[in-house]
Formats: sequence, structure tokens, C-alpha cells
Amino acid sequence: MLLGAGLFACSDSDDDVDVKVTPKNKFRVKEITGKNSHWGEYVMNMVYYYETLDSVVVRDKENNKLAVMTSYDVDNGLKYSLEDYIPNIDADSIQKLYDKYGADAKDSIPLIGRELFALTNEYKHEELVAQTFVYNKAREDVGSGKDFNNKYLKNKRVRYIYEYDERGDLVICRVLEDAYKKEIKDNEKFDRLVYKAVMEFSGSTVTSVALYQSDEVYGSGEDYKLNDTYTFSYSGGLLTQVSGERLNLEYQYSGGQVTAIRYTDGERTYEYNSDGFLKRVDFGNGEYMEIKYEAGHGDFHLFTPLIENSFNLPSIL
Repeated sequence: MLLGAGLFACSDSDDDVDVKVTPKNKFRVKEITGKNSHWGEYVMNMVYYYETLDSVVVRDKENNKLAVMTSYDVDNGLKYSLEDYIPNIDADSIQKLYDKYGADAKDSIPLIGRELFALTNEYKHEELVAQTFVYNKAREDVGSGKDFNNKYLKNKRVRYIYEYDERGDLVICRVLEDAYKKEIKDNEKFDRLVYKAVMEFSGSTVTSVALYQSDEVYGSGEDYKLNDTYTFSYSGGLLTQVSGERLNLEYQYSGGQVTAIRYTDGERTYEYNSDGFLKRVDFGNGEYMEIKYEAGHGDFHLFTPLIENSFNLPSIL
């Protein structure tokens, strides 16, 4: 999934500058069928309000509701919250319902929404300037009786802050990565890493990304030291490899479209429909996504960090 840059205001310079404008999509995702380690087999259906993704409902193959995503306005942007729907009583209480009602007990189990994922996109003059991704996780042991607690634990928060050049190309991305402590009673403490990615270009083509890391733990300070450099290699105008100490990507193509990307820990493969849109992703570990589209412009691509746009990863529109 990719995230394209938004509209960029013209520079005050008197020089003629080609300003990047994102065209509208002819199609948008309406359904994703897949399998992952969290939900197992699932079907995800999207609902749009005009051209903006408004809500998502996730169900299992028996049509039971697994999760719901809603969206709402925040200062200078839009926030999305995806909540799992899970039993709000302990295992002993669930078993008592099944002992009493048999298979019909399923309809009597009270459910509650617990936030699994959240995304906030922030804008300035219609341009995406920051994204904050929040990842939570279920407790391994929710307890029972008076000790029952099924509230999800905070796992990770990643904030991206973007800077552009006069053409609208992303040139600097600052990253604040917070890893929350594992203590069950106090899940508010976290360790923070601060990075800065600086893109180098030849014309409009990214040639390298210099990754700097700050020594400052809880600030966004400027005391950065070079941590790694990702070098971009091309053949026939196509990105074929991104290489560095921390990251290595190798690309395969067919007809100019990426069909496989080899990561350090495995390979992802991609298939496309007759219109050239991504229709299937296999993650190499048994997990996959199959995508169906409908006519119209959408913004599902906003669920990927904008910086990944520089790495030519296939996108769901």
C-alpha cells in the first residue's frame, strides 16, 4: 500500500516549477478477503462518504463481526479507530452460557469494542504533514471473576513528520517510535527512538535515503548521527534494489509492475487485475490479501506511511 503526496502550494519563486498534484483514482477498494495471525480468515468491507473512507466492517467466514473501524474529524485532520469486538465476560461465564443454551449461547455473549489500531492523518494547506500510527494488542491472560480485565495493552506508537521541497517531493521524514513497557499494571511508560530520513534525488528519482538516529531519548532534538544509508539501484528506469545494513529489498517485475519483493526475512508476491490494479498479496507465511474494487475515488492508501511511497511498494487504492 502506498500513500501519495497531497496538493502542494506553489513556491514563491519566480522560476517555473512543476508542482506535484495527485490525480484521482478511477477505482477504490471495496472488499478485502484475507488471512492473518490475528483474525484468521476474514472479509473486510469498506463504506465511503463521497470520496473518503468512512467505516470498515471485518467479519469471519461465518459472517460473525470481528472488528469495526470508524473515522472522525480531529484538529487539522482525520482519525481512524479500528476496534476488535471481543467477549466482555470471562471464560467460565461463557462456558456456563453454553452449558445452559448450547449452540444458541453465542448470541447471548456480551461483546465490547477494544481498540486494536488507530491512525491520525494531519494536514496543512491540503498537504499531509504528519501521521501517527498506534498499535495495541490483546492480553494473553484476561483473568476471571473480579480479576477479569480484557482491556487491550498499548504496544507501539509511531509518528511520522514530513517535509517537502518546492515540487512537492518528500525530502525529510522525522520518525518518533515509542515502544511501550510490558508491565500489565502500568502500560503508559515507553522507550522512544528518534530518527530522521533524508532523501537524495537525481531529478525526481530517489537515489538514496540517509537514516539518522538521535541520541536524545524523549525529544525531537537535532543531535542526529548517521545510522544507515539505503542505496537505490535502477535498471531500465525501474527500482531493482534498496540496500543498506538495516534493510535490503530486491524487486522483480513483469510488464513494468512489481511482482515480487524479497525482504531479509522472506518474499512477498503481487498479482494484478486486468485494469492493472493490485488484486492479491501473498506475504510468504500463509497470510494473504485478495482485493476487489468499485468505481470511484477513495483514500485507503492513507493507511500506509507516506515515506513508503519512495520504495515503490505496490498499493491498494
